[in-house]
Amino acid sequence: MQKLSLGLCSAAIFSRIEAYEWDMDTMMALVTVPRILLGPVAGVFVDRYDRKKLIIFGDVVRGVSVLFIAFAAWNGFLEIWMVMLAAVISGICASVFNPAIESVLPDIVPSDNMIRANSAYQAATTGADVLGESLGGILYTVIGAPLMFLIDGISYLFSACTEVFLEIPKIERKGVKVTFREDFREGLRFIWKHQGVVRIIGMSFLINYLFGVIRVLIIPWFAGEEKLGMARYGILNGVQSIGLVAGMAISPLGNFAGGVLCVYADPRMLIVVHCAAAMIIAAALVVHPTVKEFFLQEPEKGERPAAAEKD
Repeated sequence: MQKLSLGLCSAAIFSRIEAYEWDMDTMMALVTVPRILLGPVAGVFVDRYDRKKLIIFGDVVRGVSVLFIAFAAWNGFLEIWMVMLAAVISGICASVFNPAIESVLPDIVPSDNMIRANSAYQAATTGADVLGESLGGILYTVIGAPLMFLIDGISYLFSACTEVFLEIPKIERKGVKVTFREDFREGLRFIWKHQGVVRIIGMSFLINYLFGVIRVLIIPWFAGEEKLGMARYGILNGVQSIGLVAGMAISPLGNFAGGVLCVYADPRMLIVVHCAAAMIIAAALVVHPTVKEFFLQEPEKGERPAAAEKD
């Protein structure tokens, strides 16, 4: 529920403390930027330290920070900087937690079951996104933002408690000790030798960057439009997650239909179709009259944006 708490609920929190739309955009950036900056070195960092401790520490820190936001919101002394700080903490912890979890799978799962384990992990992650984000908007209207932050914080601490029982083997380095910088450079050289990996990384960065911009702009739009609201924003996220499941189903690693699709269709053509669909969606958002009216309006001096006028 991390995306839900720091994305969906933040709109309501910001409106209560008289913040503007750019505050929500800044908050989303603070969640994402640490992952971008720390992502290249996170893998090296994870390999050098106890992964079990990193996993537990990441959940505990995020849980405590989110619970503090819930407590502050519940007692009426929540400030913008508190939410911003929680967003930064969440991004930093996620940049270490995610590669740690992914690197653990090959060590605790037999090699002959690795593909099945990866599929189960991706299915569980995507399923949680579908359920959490699709129901998030509805839950927000029923129980409110502070209680949702409380549930989110408790879920992090519960996850940390279950991770205590994980048996994760430590990575033993034999031979000459390699410095952090040398290890990082070796990883970059390995990636650069495989141009296919470089192209995939570049394409993923481009796609996520473009869709990240759209996602950030959509938040204040839904928060400021009475006809939309945060409940529909949660449904939108749920539909997006369903699209991810559909994409996995037709991928080369998916089911029979996916294999047939990749036999008769060039993978490069599938990427082109995906990018074309993304551009069509972006163009539709640009020309939509409601979108143009909302983002091109210029509030008069002393006038607050629509999202901040609601109490």
